[in-house]
Amino acid sequence: MPETGASRSLWKKEKMKKSRFIGSIYLLLLVLLVGQLSACKQQVSESSPGNRQAEESSEIFQESAISERQTPKQYFTVESGEYLTEILQRLVESGKGSSVKELLEQIEQMRSSEYLYWGKVAEDPHRAFSAEGYIAPGDYEWEETATSEEVLDILLHSWEGKFSSEMEAKAGAQGYTTDEILIMASIVEKESAYDVQNIVKPYVAAVIRNRLEQGTALQMDVTIFYLQDALQTYRNPEDYEKFYDTYICEGLPAGPIGSPSLESVEAVLEPADTDDLFFVYDEKGNYYFAKEYEQHLKNCEIAGIF
Repeated sequence: MPETGASRSLWKKEKMKKSRFIGSIYLLLLVLLVGQLSACKQQVSESSPGNRQAEESSEIFQESAISERQTPKQYFTVESGEYLTEILQRLVESGKGSSVKELLEQIEQMRSSEYLYWGKVAEDPHRAFSAEGYIAPGDYEWEETATSEEVLDILLHSWEGKFSSEMEAKAGAQGYTTDEILIMASIVEKESAYDVQNIVKPYVAAVIRNRLEQGTALQMDVTIFYLQDALQTYRNPEDYEKFYDTYICEGLPAGPIGSPSLESVEAVLEPADTDDLFFVYDEKGNYYFAKEYEQHLKNCEIAGIF
């Protein structure tokens, strides 16, 4: 029998009620499912140390990267042959310490056995500066906020990464201390200033070693220059003359006369195989070596010394 208008209207209302009911059921199930998934995810995250460590490492890395960007670095270079007072003067100019005198006083207070090589230097009133020669030439960096004490600590540890235990053992086998090697190397460094290719260093080192072994005065002009150039203002040169002027003192001076390069240290440990006792060089950087004094005088004429 055909539906009437009233029956069709009732049917539509019932259908709409069922649809709304079914939709409510679906929505409730969806809410419950999302809640359960969220709880599972949280449980997995809390129970996994690897996840927590990864997140923590990521946070630390990000904080470190930010810190690196926010902390400017200061760069500093120590040149081969520089006097300690020259190095300290440049540190003052870079903002570390108020004066060379202040830095020298800080160094004296820092002396301790924690320094592998410098810590072994015996206290000697004849030594102009205890740390002379114990700052290795090279490039350095530190945070701009570093104190002068922190900077000096870095510099005074510098030979520990360059003067190896094998080199120290070789020095001992040859009858020399590390300090004596550095003293000789500092003289080689100054006397071979024109030797840009490091060719004559082993020959200069041989002359020094030969003269020491024969008990002959070294007579190296650079030890006089040290008194004149490095000590003025900070020490009375006359008080140290008989301990550094190798025309007067016997053997080696009381301490290094600058910061020797590693090449000069190696030259002292492995000098040239020669019996030469003299050398001279001209303004062009030509070196003339001799075993006999008469030949040395002739070399001096060639070099234009007299």
